[in-house]
Amino acid sequence: MSAIAGIFRFDRRPLDRGVLERMTDIAGHRGPDGAGYWIDGPVGLGHRMLHTTPESLRETQPLCDDTGMFSLTFD
Repeated sequence: MSAIAGIFRFDRRPLDRGVLERMTDIAGHRGPDGAGYWIDGPVGLGHRMLHTTPESLRETQPLCDDTGMFSLTFD
């Protein structure tokens, strides 16, 4: 099972990437195969990847749509 993390700052201040990276990396044992981050203003998503299938070797997360308006991370 991979690990996911998320932050939303209710005060609307921009998120510090270092905080999200540290929060996600704490769960590094859950996903030793890589990490991904997405930040937009006060919102951030982090993902630690654990490859469990041959198809997952090509996956990167968080996923974003072509417009950059939507982002998703999941396990």
